[in-house]
Amino acid sequence: MTRSIVVIGGGIIGAVTAAHLAGTLPAEQVIVTLIDGGPAPEPTVEAAPADVRVVALTAASVSLLTQAKIWDRIPEQRRQKYQRMKVWDREGTGSIQFDANEAGLEELGWIVENSALNYAATEQLAEMGVRCVWNQKVERCFESDEGVSIEFSDGQQWHPDLLVAADGANSRIRDQLDIPVARASYEQRAIVATIASQGAHRNTAYQSFLSTGPVALLPLPTQNGQHFESLVWSADNDEAERLMALDSERFARELTAATEQVCGSLTLASERYSFPLQRSHANHYVGAGWVLLGDAAHTIHPLAGQGANLGFSDALVLAEELSKTLQRGVPLSVPLKRYERRRRGDNQLTGLSMSGFKWLFGTENPSLRVLRNWGLQRVDRLAVLKQWLLSQAQGR
Repeated sequence: MTRSIVVIGGGIIGAVTAAHLAGTLPAEQVIVTLIDGGPAPEPTVEAAPADVRVVALTAASVSLLTQAKIWDRIPEQRRQKYQRMKVWDREGTGSIQFDANEAGLEELGWIVENSALNYAATEQLAEMGVRCVWNQKVERCFESDEGVSIEFSDGQQWHPDLLVAADGANSRIRDQLDIPVARASYEQRAIVATIASQGAHRNTAYQSFLSTGPVALLPLPTQNGQHFESLVWSADNDEAERLMALDSERFARELTAATEQVCGSLTLASERYSFPLQRSHANHYVGAGWVLLGDAAHTIHPLAGQGANLGFSDALVLAEELSKTLQRGVPLSVPLKRYERRRRGDNQLTGLSMSGFKWLFGTENPSLRVLRNWGLQRVDRLAVLKQWLLSQAQGR
C-alpha cells in the first residue's frame, strides 16, 4: 500500500524536508509531493539570484544536507566556512572566542545564501523525480473523516495520508487548523545586508553585543580580491528605525564603529532590509494526519543563528519516526507523538535561551553588566566548558 505525504512550503526547510523524506523512506511505500504558492525556481542552482539572507549551518545540518545529496549542489562561491568565532560585549570588557583547530575540527560551521540552498534543494527534488506543484495556493485546510484535506482555488481537493506544514512563521496551514501559538515580541527588528570590508574576515564570525541589541558579521566568499560579510543587526525597534533612516555612508560608519573595525572600514554592498523579531511556539506539533515543522512550529531570536538548524533537526527526527511508523504498519494519520516529544524540549530550551541572552545583554543594570562580563571571561578560560558549548552549538 502506497501512502501519500504532502509537504506545504517550498522554502529551504520545506524543500530540504521533502528531499530528505523522499530519499530515506521506501519509495514503494511513500510518495512525497511538495506544494508552494510561489513560482518555480530557476532550473539550475547557478541561476539563483544573489541573496542578502543567509543561514548559519551546524555540522549536523551539513550532514543532513549531504545525506540528502543537496550540499554538493551548492556552488563554492555561495557558501563560506568559518573556523573561528568571536563574541564580545561592546559595553564592557568580556569576550569569548572559539577556534576550530583547538576543538580538532576543520570548521565551526558554514554560512550559506538562502537562495542558493533553496535552489540546490529544488534541483535535487527534480533529479529525484519528486512532484513539485508551484503557483498553487492552498485556500482551505480542514480536518475531515478522511483525516486532513486541502482545497485549492480551483476547488480541487487532496486527501494526503500526512500533511507536513513547513510554510513558515505565518503558516496558513497551522492557522486554518486552529492550532494555538504562544507569541512574544522581542521588541526588536533585524537589519540584514551584504557588507564589503576593507580588511579580511579571516574565516571568522563576529558578534558584538550592544545595549540595543547584537550585531553580527558573518563571513562570505571573497570575490576578485574583495572581502564580503553578511550583516545581521538586531536592534530595539526605535534604534532599528533610526538606523534604517540613515543614508548608506552614515550607516556604514556606525556599523564600523559598532563592530570596532574587526574587518576594517565597512561599506554597504546591497540594499538594507528589516523585519520584526518575535518568539513563537505552537501548542501542538502533531495531530491526526498533520505535522508542523520549522518556523511553522517555532521561531526564535537570530542572535545564535539556530533557527534553520532547529528546522533541519525537525526534518531529521520526522524522517526517523515516519520510518518506524511504516515498519510497524501504523497509518500515517495516527499522530506522531514521539516526533513532538523528541523535538519540543530542544526547541523550547533553545528559544528560552535566546530570550535569556537577549535580556542579559540588553539590561542596563550595572551589577548584571559586571556579571555577564565576568561570565564571558570565565567561560573563555575554561576549555572543557567551551568544548561543551561548542558541541551543543553544532548540534552534536
